[in-house]
Amino acid sequence: MAKDRRTQALTTHEVARLCGVSPPTVVRWIESDRLRAFRTPGGHRRVLRSALEAFCAQHKVPLVEPDPGLRAILV
Repeated sequence: MAKDRRTQALTTHEVARLCGVSPPTVVRWIESDRLRAFRTPGGHRRVLRSALEAFCAQHKVPLVEPDPGLRAILV
């Protein structure tokens, strides 16, 4: 069963990649209560896609969606 995209939980690294910032920046956003997040039982931070979209709209941060047809080649 496919997950609803808006309830998708993202890691801080995924959020950083989508926003074009570093993971520590995302952690600062979370710790300063600007970006809503929750912690897993293992202590990892997760951000709902809907919370990220609301944050980006409010703070005018562009989301960089990865191109699904783009593939990396390691040489």
